[in-house]
Amino acid sequence: PIYSFCTLLVPKTQGCELVHTEYVLLGLCLYNCSVEKSCRHLQRYVEAGWGGELRLIVDEPPAKKCPNLDVTFMVTNPSSKRWLWCDKIKAIREVGKKVLYVDADLVPARCLSHLPEPSQLSLFEDAVCVSCNIFNAGLVWVPQLDTATSNFFIDWENTCRTNPLATKNNLPDDQVALDIIVNSNKHPTIPLKLPYHKVRYMNAALWAWVTDPVFWHYTHTARNYCTNLNL
Repeated sequence: PIYSFCTLLVPKTQGCELVHTEYVLLGLCLYNCSVEKSCRHLQRYVEAGWGGELRLIVDEPPAKKCPNLDVTFMVTNPSSKRWLWCDKIKAIREVGKKVLYVDADLVPARCLSHLPEPSQLSLFEDAVCVSCNIFNAGLVWVPQLDTATSNFFIDWENTCRTNPLATKNNLPDDQVALDIIVNSNKHPTIPLKLPYHKVRYMNAALWAWVTDPVFWHYTHTARNYCTNLNL
């Protein structure tokens, strides 16, 4: 069956060494998001060797804490769901220190030590398709928030909020905004591209057998089948 790869792919995250102890792992859980599922998602990163702080942005205090995890819940008052992805850009910048932002559908496939820390702001390239973007903003790695990186984030957020072309399905979109900035060449050295073979987009399930990725990205099509993952 088409969903068989969901159960056949078992993460290789046993006995991982602790890494990124100086970082914040940042997740987002807004607008009727399940905090319970977000906790399970963060747990997968801990199992893969995450040794740094855990933070989850929520729009109301959760009824229960994450079991067996020390998670800081950052309660925010988002303006509206329309600006969700622009608010995400702002939230990453406001952490103010080393941060790794991850979407809830990006799951560790192996120990995080298999992906070396980059020297500056880095993202994975997007999947290959007609409507795909240059970068995928489901993982945003910020090893330092220097002036150049901070200015990049400010420009990215402003483009997301004000440029009428930075939309997808008639809503402001962080990845389209990022395309606009990259194509403008205003920040020629930012961002860097993370190694493409380190992530697998699971809407192309057969790609999973090609290499040994560090992350599986369960895109919309895959999530419809991989219900066992509770993404």
